[in-house]
Amino acid sequence: MLEISFLGEQRLAVDGTNVTAAIPQRTQGLIAALVLHPGQDQLRSSIASAFWPDSTDEQSLTNLRRELHALRQRVPEFCSTLHTGGSLIRWEQSRDVRCDVAEFVTAAEGVAELFTAEAPSVETVRTVEKAVAQYSGELLPAWVDEWVLEPRERLHRTCVELLDRLLALPDALVELDRRVAYAARRVELEPFEEAGYRSLMSLQAAAGDRAAALTTFHRCASMLERELGVSPDPATVQLYESLVSATPS
Repeated sequence: MLEISFLGEQRLAVDGTNVTAAIPQRTQGLIAALVLHPGQDQLRSSIASAFWPDSTDEQSLTNLRRELHALRQRVPEFCSTLHTGGSLIRWEQSRDVRCDVAEFVTAAEGVAELFTAEAPSVETVRTVEKAVAQYSGELLPAWVDEWVLEPRERLHRTCVELLDRLLALPDALVELDRRVAYAARRVELEPFEEAGYRSLMSLQAAAGDRAAALTTFHRCASMLERELGVSPDPATVQLYESLVSATPS
């Protein structure tokens, strides 16, 4: 069994043994680029130009052929479902490979289909929760390569949108304490979006913990002042003042 972790950490393990250090960074990057699109064809030329932007088209394609050969030698477990014929490359998920990126992408796509197909249900909640749980952090957080930035942001926003879906579900489907946890996770992921703080404050107050809601406001205000040199939006201040006025003296 090959286990690949690229969200929040960077780790590859074969049958439980960590082999990360034995696999070159470039090879790990190629694996990441492939697992971002499980079951989908990708152009060789697109991958080559992303990894070798300063090379000619011919040279970048040559580099990619060499890297694919090295990948087959170094991580054969990954390549059992890797198709590289012609101008396209496709990697398929298999039972012998567990990859956090591919699992999160697949789960998020399943959520979108579920919301399109039917009214929200308990099963809907479980599906969304499972997808959120699979996002354990940013894609390859230590990497600064240009090709990583867009998918990193895309996966990040996908998790934020999943949390928004959970927060928007009817109260009967999601208990209040779980809503508080979802709102807190959203603030953690998007600390500069005040809408998340307002959601968290409202839910904490609804749960009877006004002290926590007021603390959330002060945390928001301090962060905005420290990082951006601005004050909270009027809507955030208004919510805070309403909570203060409702607090027993």
